[in-house]
Amino acid sequence: MVRLVLWTFTTVSFLILIQQITADDGDDGMMQKPIELTLPPDLLRKKGRNIATTPKSKRQLGQHCSQNHPCDEGLCCVRRRRFDGRSCQALAGRYRRCSDSPTKGGIYHRYCPCAIGIHACEHGYCLP
Repeated sequence: MVRLVLWTFTTVSFLILIQQITADDGDDGMMQKPIELTLPPDLLRKKGRNIATTPKSKRQLGQHCSQNHPCDEGLCCVRRRRFDGRSCQALAGRYRRCSDSPTKGGIYHRYCPCAIGIHACEHGYCLP
């Protein structure tokens, strides 16, 4: 009995589905219809602030950094080892290890450059 009811229900549902698919609405489904798309006015707002005008804060000593999240003044973004993450480190002082040029994206390999105007990086050390 249960099987007969299920079979009848399935058959009727299938027939209704076929009827809806094959129903003739006069345009054979080939007519283009305009789509109205309106964006909500608060789409670009987050917590009451406009995302486009929110200034990015500079990263502090030891924090993760990247090209999109630069370090504060007096710091540079360093990758210590090949597979380690990047972090903000202090610019090199007198007689400290240094790096001449950043790699792609302004990220230095192992050491920061010398503090500007005070020392020059020669043979990997900041010399006066």
